[in-house]
Amino acid sequence: MNNLAELEVYDLSPTVFLARLHDALALYTIAMGYSSDVISYRAQPWRDDTRRSGWQSVGAFHGNELAGFAYAYTGSPGLPWHQHVARAAQALGQAGLPASRMLEDYVELTEIHVRPEMQGHGLGETLLRRLMLDRTEAHVLLSTPEVALEANRAWRLYRRLGFVDVIRHMRFPGDARPFAILGRALPLPQDDAPQEPIS
Repeated sequence: MNNLAELEVYDLSPTVFLARLHDALALYTIAMGYSSDVISYRAQPWRDDTRRSGWQSVGAFHGNELAGFAYAYTGSPGLPWHQHVARAAQALGQAGLPASRMLEDYVELTEIHVRPEMQGHGLGETLLRRLMLDRTEAHVLLSTPEVALEANRAWRLYRRLGFVDVIRHMRFPGDARPFAILGRALPLPQDDAPQEPIS
């Protein structure tokens, strides 16, 4: 199934998100290329995330099937992701100052994933735009795996929406791959929104 007209996108409450947690984690492992073993140790952190300040989630459904989802929450110096990025920014000296400024007021786009067969049809952009629509933070930050020549759909989406380099080739504990930290000011521009947004 690859017709966006057959999908419905909803804001997800913590209760609904947790009820679909296994489905979301299974989609995550497919989209990120991880072993299904990660489900057992990612489940509790995702549960914990639903209690963080500013947590929001959106999901796309085809009937009862989860086709894509995203979630985000307000960044905070007390959180591990923030601490890793802040240390990397500090290590860059003057070059890390823009990252440090963004870290003062931001929403972390923690997860955004779309089933492989649904990619390339605008669903990722629909999820991202809906999630960022009413955020009050000054910036949005995210981490995404480095890809040669930025040649995948995630990178094309982020660049199309104006995300710029914040820190490149960063390493996180528990993942051997290098990641890029990307960010941009909020709100997102709305004049180039998809012609037929999913409601």
